[in-house]
Amino acid sequence: MSSEVGRADTSASTPVPSGSVEDAQEVVQGTGQTVQPEPEELFEREEKQSIWVGLGACATSLVVHVVILILLALIAVPGAGIQVVTTIAEVFDEPEIEETPVVELEENLEPATEITEASLSMSPDASSALSKSANPAGGQAAVASEVFQAEAPTKISMSNPVLARPTTRKMMESVPEGTLGDPRAVVGDYQEALDRITKELMWMLDKSPVLVIWCFDQSESMKDDQAEIRKRIDRIYQELGLLETAQGDRLKTAITSFGKGFMVHTPKPTSDLEKIRAAIDAVPIDPSGVEKTCEAVGRSISQFRRMARGRQMALILVSDESGDRQNNLQYLEAAIMEAKSARCRVFTLGREANFGYPVVYFRWRHPQTKRIHWIPVDRGPESAFVEQLQTNGITRRWDSLSSGFGPYEQTRLCRETGGIFFMLPTVEEKLVGANKRTYRHDAMYAYNPDWRARKTVIEDRANHPLRVLLWQIVHDLDPRNKQAQRSIELATRFPIEPAKFSERALKQIPRAKTFFDYLVWAEDLLKKNRKLYDDEVSPRWRANYDLALAQVVAYRARLLEYAAAMQALAQSPPRHPKIKDKTQLYEYWLGAQRKLRVPADSQPLIDRGNELFKAVIEKHPATPWAARAEIELKRAYGVTVNPRYWPIVPKVSKPMPVPKF
Repeated sequence: MSSEVGRADTSASTPVPSGSVEDAQEVVQGTGQTVQPEPEELFEREEKQSIWVGLGACATSLVVHVVILILLALIAVPGAGIQVVTTIAEVFDEPEIEETPVVELEENLEPATEITEASLSMSPDASSALSKSANPAGGQAAVASEVFQAEAPTKISMSNPVLARPTTRKMMESVPEGTLGDPRAVVGDYQEALDRITKELMWMLDKSPVLVIWCFDQSESMKDDQAEIRKRIDRIYQELGLLETAQGDRLKTAITSFGKGFMVHTPKPTSDLEKIRAAIDAVPIDPSGVEKTCEAVGRSISQFRRMARGRQMALILVSDESGDRQNNLQYLEAAIMEAKSARCRVFTLGREANFGYPVVYFRWRHPQTKRIHWIPVDRGPESAFVEQLQTNGITRRWDSLSSGFGPYEQTRLCRETGGIFFMLPTVEEKLVGANKRTYRHDAMYAYNPDWRARKTVIEDRANHPLRVLLWQIVHDLDPRNKQAQRSIELATRFPIEPAKFSERALKQIPRAKTFFDYLVWAEDLLKKNRKLYDDEVSPRWRANYDLALAQVVAYRARLLEYAAAMQALAQSPPRHPKIKDKTQLYEYWLGAQRKLRVPADSQPLIDRGNELFKAVIEKHPATPWAARAEIELKRAYGVTVNPRYWPIVPKVSKPMPVPKF
């Protein structure tokens, strides 16, 4: 495992020496102590009811144990008898104390909101519009445009969640039932993807005139991508212009873009290449960091579908994010229905989703303060709901491990509309903790995510008890779940004042005990329900089980070492010079070391965990589960702290704001 305890997936290394700003940044990624996550309720009351109804008598034991797990997420389990160090046994029994931040974080780490019960149901107007489309008779589809704006000005506010006026009263024929697109087309670069899109447009032009909409993400991280596409777009239209089927106005183009709002850059579709270039250049940067992707797709189609007038439609989405989760949740199915009713295929030029985790972080150095900031970007998960543990054994995950698939919303949009999701393999140097992997296509096929609608995924869950069990454990151990956060979001940053350092360190010990006890129960529950594993037919969910079992064992060793370190460091806080080599001591960050503090207790767990990780690699080779297990095997278990120094720079009266990608 990595020598950084707070980091889930980097290679092992020795503790970072003091005085190195960027290296110190690498010691532990993020904190969690001053982040105020929004509530993340994957298992609300109604959802739970739908889960448990229909589980037979064979799952009675499972139900009982899961109820216990829910309770354990809220309180510590007394009497477990695990003593990290004899001198801190009494501390374990002290009540938890709510703590306040000891330093003001400058890292902009705001975790994305997960799905809530309320958001699982569309707003009444949107639901009403879509309900008309359930397998419509006579080959007619619903007017999904009722959800989207009819007459769109150049700039449209997205403040209203649902817009009632329909785009058109005419009922249009849906894409034939069962016509699915390609949710995973791996390409080497933009040119390869654009060449494939050119061929798709050629085939469409053989049948009839075409209207293609380019829909661009306005985030700052996309400016280079837009420039790349603008540079290469000439080739597309030059190749198409050579075709007799593309002469004149048979191929028309429209440009839209989105961020927190939505913009139309071509009021009318055009075949003028100069106007197309100018429209792409006009795509602005939205500083909000919000990308309302699915709503933008639906609005783009509804804006131009009446202008298509018998043309086939194609929408090309260009984005490096999955988009605002609540907005996507509300508008994903509506956008799919809008596309189907307009006979519009959706193509996406996108990035690989993060494996089993909602966000990745980009490293950005402030040009004035010289401090490093981690800017969150929604890029996952690859599935309808998170399926892997959201903790790294100390705090929330901060890793960026490739999943082998695109974000769920984008892949579902392309698949359901007969389009293609082009997965760009661009190596992003500024991505924190990046572990770029290339997986064998044949190996990954059996591990495809469930790309059905979220409601269908939830309803089907009750038929698979192992998935119910794993989903519950994942939720209970999610640091963004406020009910569990106080117990499993342990401190990774500490003040430089010795007294405050000791106070903060001691507070972590009973929390570590609560976390430890839950993992004991989780392992016991997973083992007792091994038969569910044997009955599970999905290789993906068997892999989820194997990895989770290894992690709940191995993470207990890390918690033992963490609690022992907190006790030792509280008694003897670290002391480093406040000024060193033109830098100033800012705080202490949690780091890792190979040396164990309580080897008699932790080494047996480490050995057992490593055996389980090796089994994951053997059972699921050339997959993200194996890659994750390989990373876990390289991480160190011993815990220490390292000084974090920032450069001493002149104070800036009005420093520029940290960007939002």
